[in-house]
Amino acid sequence: FYTVTEYLVKNGEGIMTYRYDNFMYDGSSSLIAVIKSVILNPMKAVYECTDKDKLRFIALTLLPLLGLPLLTRRYERYFLLIPYILINLMSDYPYQHDIFFQYTFGPFAFLIYLTVVNLADLKIHWHRSFALVTATVVCGMCFAVLVVPKAMYYPVQALRNYDYYRNIRNVLDEIPEEAPVAAGTFYTAYLSQREILYDLHYCSLEHLLESRYVVLGAYDADNFQKFAVKKQEIPDITRLCSSENLPEIRYMVLGISAADDYQEFITDEESSDIESLIDFLVDNGYKLYRSIENGPVIYQTN
Repeated sequence: FYTVTEYLVKNGEGIMTYRYDNFMYDGSSSLIAVIKSVILNPMKAVYECTDKDKLRFIALTLLPLLGLPLLTRRYERYFLLIPYILINLMSDYPYQHDIFFQYTFGPFAFLIYLTVVNLADLKIHWHRSFALVTATVVCGMCFAVLVVPKAMYYPVQALRNYDYYRNIRNVLDEIPEEAPVAAGTFYTAYLSQREILYDLHYCSLEHLLESRYVVLGAYDADNFQKFAVKKQEIPDITRLCSSENLPEIRYMVLGISAADDYQEFITDEESSDIESLIDFLVDNGYKLYRSIENGPVIYQTN
């Protein structure tokens, strides 16, 4: 584990230890600090595992199982709760204590296993039957109250805004299939059949410049911050792209509702972020190609 950790730190983006910053009292970003923190101040661990959001998470995960993962005199089985505590409860990363995200998959496998073996330990048959039926009813109620409304939200929104999304799809379809494309995360799914497609969150500047089309979305600000320049250093676009690569970028798609996404491009304090970015694009040879109300705005180079 230590060898893999060191390799990822030196050759990758690390192991995301920032998700345990709440235990790193010395600012070292090392998992050893987390272990020390738990040993030296166990009440800190208890406090972090029982805040308001995590108590709700505990209720949503253990109540449908009637608390059976905890009901045993075989205390060695409690070791199987370590992934649940370490991954879902100790971390301050909000998605790790949210039942709708993948961080629950592994720990829940242990919870279900503990439920089965502890249920089997009940000596009286009707006790087992009653617990099983009750757990099934509670699971069904939680599913109906919590999961079904959330699961229905997106299909309902898709139907309600069908024309809006169809217009966006039609605009994206105008990009030639053989053209290399760099796109924000929320457009890559629709463009996934392209022969060459780069996700802006992961692609390098070289990949970006190889793309004939660049699609930026309103919700992709974090994906392309690394390509932005500081507002006090706004250059001619040729400082970012060589003269031979500049013609390769044919389109830039901006979310008109994403005004706060473009603060790095502000050149005039009296102008809004989106206006400043549009001025920047126009000054560097971009022209308005297509716009959708409350949606993408596309600028094209000559």
